[in-house]
Parts: sequence; structure tokens; C-alpha cells
Amino acid sequence: MILVSILIFVMIFLLGTTEAQSVTQPEDSVFVSEGSSVELNCTYSYSGSPLLFWYVWYPNQGPQVLLRHTSEESNNGFQAKINKAESSYHLKKRHVQEKDSAMYF
Repeated sequence: MILVSILIFVMIFLLGTTEAQSVTQPEDSVFVSEGSSVELNCTYSYSGSPLLFWYVWYPNQGPQVLLRHTSEESNNGFQAKINKAESSYHLKKRHVQEKDSAMYF
């Protein structure tokens, strides 16, 4: 059994001087067995229309955009859908593989 390690960063973005967007990810790291599903939780607060992205940072590479909320596409099996009623943008994947071991934020 292979465990997949997914590390999570919490980032806070400041947009302009009067509006601030805060993003919270409650988990520091997540370990799941290969083939299992995973959900990385993300909530936000923002007074306007949020601009949300999921980034992935694989070992020995720079950060890359994984998903953006303006598109309902999936990327390598990862999906995220904005829920404005709950102010959330959770990242999900049904069958995690060892190659998914990375930092997600």
C-alpha cells in the first residue's frame, strides 16, 4: 500500500487597499492510500466576487495553476467547484495516485 502525501499551504491575498480576500485550508497535510479519494477543503471570505485558484507544487518544480474557479474543467482527475452559499472551493479527486504527491494551495 502506497501512501500519498498531500501538503497544504494557507494563503491570504490582499486585493487593493480596501478589499481583502482571505482563504483558509484547515488541514496542514493529508495522507491517503493510493486509489482512495481525497477532498482538500478551502473556504474564503470576500466582500466582492472572489478570484479563486488551486495551485499544485510538485517536488523539484515550481508552482503551477491546477484549476481556476471560472472554469469547470478537471485537470489530472482533480475537480473543484465554487459554492458561493458556503463560501467554499474544495478540491477533489476520486482515485489518488502516487504521482499526485505534492503541495496544494
